[in-house]
Amino acid sequence: MNKNVALRRLLLFLPVIAWLSAWGQTEAISPAYTINIRKKIEPPILSLVPGSLRFVDEDGNEAIDALESCVISFSVSNDGLGDGHGLRARTTLSGSTAGIGITSVADLPTAKLGHGTAFEVPLTATRSTSDGTLEVRIEVEEPNGFGLDPITVTLETRAFRAPEMEVVDYKLRGVGQLKRKAPFAIELLVQNVGQGPASEVTAQITIPHNVFLLSSNKTSDLGAMQPGETVSLVFECIINNNFEGEEVPFSLQLDEQLGEYGGRWHHSFRFDDAMSSDRLVVTATEQKSVSVERGSLSSDVDKDIPDWGEPVSHRYAVVIGNEDYASRSVSLNPEVNVDFAVNDALVMAAYFKSVFGVPEENLRLITNATAGEMQREINWLENVARAEGGSAEIYFYYSGHGLPYGSDNIPYLIPVDVDGQQPQLGVSLPVLYTQLTKHPVERAQVFLDACFSGGARNEELVAMKGVRVVPKKDAIPDNMLVWASSSGTQASGVFREQIHGHFTYQLLKAIQAANEQVILGDLFDQIKRQVDLTTAREGFQQIPQALAAPTQEQTWPSWTIR
Repeated sequence: MNKNVALRRLLLFLPVIAWLSAWGQTEAISPAYTINIRKKIEPPILSLVPGSLRFVDEDGNEAIDALESCVISFSVSNDGLGDGHGLRARTTLSGSTAGIGITSVADLPTAKLGHGTAFEVPLTATRSTSDGTLEVRIEVEEPNGFGLDPITVTLETRAFRAPEMEVVDYKLRGVGQLKRKAPFAIELLVQNVGQGPASEVTAQITIPHNVFLLSSNKTSDLGAMQPGETVSLVFECIINNNFEGEEVPFSLQLDEQLGEYGGRWHHSFRFDDAMSSDRLVVTATEQKSVSVERGSLSSDVDKDIPDWGEPVSHRYAVVIGNEDYASRSVSLNPEVNVDFAVNDALVMAAYFKSVFGVPEENLRLITNATAGEMQREINWLENVARAEGGSAEIYFYYSGHGLPYGSDNIPYLIPVDVDGQQPQLGVSLPVLYTQLTKHPVERAQVFLDACFSGGARNEELVAMKGVRVVPKKDAIPDNMLVWASSSGTQASGVFREQIHGHFTYQLLKAIQAANEQVILGDLFDQIKRQVDLTTAREGFQQIPQALAAPTQEQTWPSWTIR
């Protein structure tokens, strides 16, 4: 029995020994450890690229206007250790925030190491935007705290101002009177007379039955129009024999994007209505102030031209307006054209007839004249002066380019078919003066709305520097007076509001306000003063000159027009 008990105890003890042995072996291999491995940080270092912060708005007035979409843009450089991932722009507004919409948090593109990255923050303004100042704070955040220093932009906000579309003037153009089967045109001057800009402006004309459009469409897209801006529309038409009635009604519907500020014009023309033959030139102008002056298809001096009596049979005039130089040469930019030179000539011709008393048959008007045409008209003046036997009074008017040539800088009038590099092919002023007084004349007057320094109303015909043309009074013949629009190196500018050259406009304006007893000295003093003042306001200097022979310097100021 005792042996059996001992055997059982041994069998129970052996598993314990085996377990202890296994445990001891495990501990001897190695203990288990926990290791915490952190990812390596390669942070970006972001900075604003100097000069890159910009505000861009739709109309370029550098303010947030109601109903406008704008963008704040900037570029960020990354000079750190790695790319800038997970960037976000957080934008907050303060101040005049009414009606301003913005995305407060926006994901941004990765800022690549060693590169500049452009970012944009868009803003929108609703009709409820108010006048005031808006402060925009932009924070570019980076997940590890390596974001950009905050950017603050202060902007003006402007409340909604309504546009108002209107036909402010109209004209019936053609030859003679309105009649059936004779082409004619209706010219309409559309203007935004409201306080705010208009967009997507359209104009649709309605014509009666048996009246047909010869050109253009019934609907015109005028696009965006700023306050005060004008656009001229011309509809060429013809009436057939089936039209009934003595009046021809037309209407024009004006619409814009908002659908609330359009307008409607309507007028009926009678078959005996006289038509104008002049093609009017209109340049769109933007009025910066909120006071909008209604536009017109013509200058104030083009209307209400004085009538100073019957024609004078021995008076003769040649009027030349050279405007379009670019179409004669593929190498010339349209900017070299002389704005409103044709309009200068057209209206000056009307004043020569009604004020100076030049008979219709004694007046030659030519626009965009070639060298041959200019010389032909000058020869005509020379010939009629000869035929009059000393009693002729002759007038020569020119609006266009002038250039000097040669070592003596002789001034030339430039025809539209003469390259600016060859002014000697134009009309030399000394030769012109000689021709006009080759035969005895009672009096000769030359009006020049041109400069001879290489300057121009728009762009120079040729680039010139340091040129100075000094008029020589001893080169002016007896009995001649020269009215020059500018002096020395000065340019002769354009008065865009009045669609004339500054000199021509002030000349006509002074005549319009004068009477038959005005003397030329007083007239010139007024013109000189007004040209100097108006051009000074525009930021340049233009001072007209009156040039006469030394023997008549004291007498010409007492001359009269009549």
